[in-house]
Amino acid sequence: MATIKQLADGRWEATGDAVRGPNGERRQFRRRFPTRRAATLGAAKLALEAEEAKKSTSNGLTLSAHCESWLGGRRGNLATKTCSGYESVFSKHVAGDPIGAMALTDLSPADLTAWLERVGRKPGRSSENLSRQTLLHVYSYVSAALNSGVAWGLLDANPLRLVETPKVTADPSKIKAWTPAEARRFMAAVKASISPNQHLWWATFGLILATGLRRGEAAGLMWRDVDLVARTLRVQRNRLAGETGTSPTKTVRSNRTLDLSDDAIGFLTELETIRDDDAAFVRSASTESDLVVAFPDGSPPRPDTFTQRFRRDCENLGVPYITLHGLRHTYATIALTNGEPAHIVSAALGHYDVAFTLSKYAAWIPRANVEAMNRIGHHIFGTSTTQNVTSSVT
Repeated sequence: MATIKQLADGRWEATGDAVRGPNGERRQFRRRFPTRRAATLGAAKLALEAEEAKKSTSNGLTLSAHCESWLGGRRGNLATKTCSGYESVFSKHVAGDPIGAMALTDLSPADLTAWLERVGRKPGRSSENLSRQTLLHVYSYVSAALNSGVAWGLLDANPLRLVETPKVTADPSKIKAWTPAEARRFMAAVKASISPNQHLWWATFGLILATGLRRGEAAGLMWRDVDLVARTLRVQRNRLAGETGTSPTKTVRSNRTLDLSDDAIGFLTELETIRDDDAAFVRSASTESDLVVAFPDGSPPRPDTFTQRFRRDCENLGVPYITLHGLRHTYATIALTNGEPAHIVSAALGHYDVAFTLSKYAAWIPRANVEAMNRIGHHIFGTSTTQNVTSSVT
């Protein structure tokens, strides 16, 4: 039977018995939930899963079946895109591989090493083999599922932990971004073009450049999230490719309120004008007509359409194509290159911490020069100390 209790941080924790260990020692599982109601429902569900897990231990539960069962219990706590990522990894690289048919308790580090090597040899989207980043995702997802096997008492230890983690070396050169001149040239060319809905896309691409929004965040932005008087914009939802409606943002830190620049206000005002110019159509359009980026008839473009239109405009206007996400990189790199504080840029981008921002865009952060180092020295030692050292050297 599972029990629940409230933690010091306000969350609720469900605790219950898992399968006993080889020597009969008691084992427990613990999972945390945001509310008491969620913890109560989660505890009941986890108790049922524990009973199923106990039954399966004597039936040679396979890795594939365990991954599927584990993911089924996590779906309510995972973002839609994250859940899709797990499903893709499990179906392609576990269920579609001989290792998926192996009993969970029979897995050895050697088996998992051979499996990871097979996965690594698969063709990637734009290269001969899967990227190291993709391989790391596969490793991490399966390791998470095996960790749950340990928590439930199905395994004594996670055998994948004895397999070397795929190494991913950050390569700043892979981050594609425009210079300020290229960004201005693109925006001027889009505004002057005669392509259909040119004003809509000019304002949309400009808004992303002015705020660093992700594609899904821009596509899911609603007018209720915008306050032009207070000059703020709240990011609190995504609109993902292949899905209807909106979903929660990528992470909790992605929920944020941005202060809007004059340029961002201008782009939003243009989008508001497009909405108001044909209010009769908007009133009769889909229920998603509150979306900021919408055609004059109120229907929203699919997220993939954002990317397709951006690529086409870059090709037609003779501007280097940097992917739509490159507009976000452009916002970040220009801000950091011009000395804007990293913590402000990180918060605007919705990164989980400043360290991630610094590591991702390290190549664009200006190196400290002699004047800056002297200013720091003055703060520590005082001006007179520095002058004395300088005179003694000369």
